[in-house]
Amino acid sequence: MVALERKNFWQISNAGKMVLLAVIDPGSESSSAYRELVAGVGQRYQYDLYSGWLDGVEWEKYVNELFMVEPEQTQAGTVVVYDAPNKLFYRLEEPTTSEAAVEKLVAGVINKTLEPVSTERGFVKNAKRVVFDMAEALEDNPVLCIPLALPMVGLMYLAMSAGGGDLAAEKED
Repeated sequence: MVALERKNFWQISNAGKMVLLAVIDPGSESSSAYRELVAGVGQRYQYDLYSGWLDGVEWEKYVNELFMVEPEQTQAGTVVVYDAPNKLFYRLEEPTTSEAAVEKLVAGVINKTLEPVSTERGFVKNAKRVVFDMAEALEDNPVLCIPLALPMVGLMYLAMSAGGGDLAAEKED
């Protein structure tokens, strides 16, 4: 099972398959056994997934923001399946410290019985969704552009008519 770092994480996660990620504390006594456990499951699904492990201590902030993995979970080891091109990941609510739990996660992803979690959360995601929904509605119904254009025409009229006064009267002075 390969260690994923700054240089190879993007390449592997965007290589066309989902990635089975073990997020561990490499200084922990149980980390090598956990890596072997996850590697065994990854080996069985090698045609469906890539597999690798992340240092959850070094990348604590990143794995917490992207995969919602808490530092306590890193101590025992936890697993997520990352779908980078679609900005999604899959996880179980229960601890994934046993081979059966890791197998359940991978089987759920492959059989599409698990719901994905988006890596984009908060204001940015909602703003993107609103903009894309508006663009899709305008594409389907171009007539909707007219009500959107009217306020812009009114603002342009106000801007052009404001502050000018009469140029002929100014020249006479």
